Amino acid sequence: RDITRIALQWLPQSKDDKFGKAQAAKVCRMTKAFNIVLKYHLTIDGGNPDDRVSRTDPELPSKVKEELRKELSMVCFSPSDPVQARELEDCLSSSHRPLWTIQQMCNASHAGIWARCGDRPDRAIRDGQLLERHFQRLCGAMGACERIHRTPIPTAFTRHCSRFLMVWCNAMPLVLWPIVGTATPLAAPFVSRAM
Repeated sequence: RDITRIALQWLPQSKDDKFGKAQAAKVCRMTKAFNIVLKYHLTIDGGNPDDRVSRTDPELPSKVKEELRKELSMVCFSPSDPVQARELEDCLSSSHRPLWTIQQMCNASHAGIWARCGDRPDRAIRDGQLLERHFQRLCGAMGACERIHRTPIPTAFTRHCSRFLMVWCNAMPLVLWPIVGTATPLAAPFVSRAM
C-alpha cells in the first residue's frame, strides 16, 4: 500500500502531468503484478485452486504460463494498450518475474521523481531513498518467501506430526462420548477429517 500511495502522491507534479501519472500508473500496475507473479514463482502450478493443472501433464509449463498471462491480463495489464501489452510480454519472458516487476517499479518511480525534482537533485535523492527502502523490504520479503518455500521439512518432523495426529484421532471417540453421546461414531470421523 505504501508504494502505491507514495507513487500516486509524489510522482505526478500536477493534474496535467501526463509523464508523472504514467509513471505512477506503472508503479501501481507492477505492484499488483508482483503479487501474482510471486505466487506463480513459488508454486509449480500457479497455486490457483480453481484452475489446477496436473503436475504430470507434459505441457505443464506452457499451460501455467497461459494461466499467468490470463490472470495478469485480467488484473494488471490491458492487452489493448500497446505499452501494457509490451510490459506483459516482457514480464512473461523474464526468467525471474518477481525481480523484474520490482525493477520496473524502481525504474518508473525514479524516472518520475527525477522529472518532478528538476533542478533540485537533493529532493530527488531524498524521495528516491524513501521509495528505495520500500523496494528493498519488498525484495527481502520475496527472498524470505523463497527460502521458506525451498527449505525441506525434516523427515522426523513429518513422522512426529503423523504419529501425533494418529493418536489424537484415535482418542477422539473417548473425548467426544461425554459430549455427543450416541452420535460419537458420526462425529469422530467428521472431526478427524477436518484435521
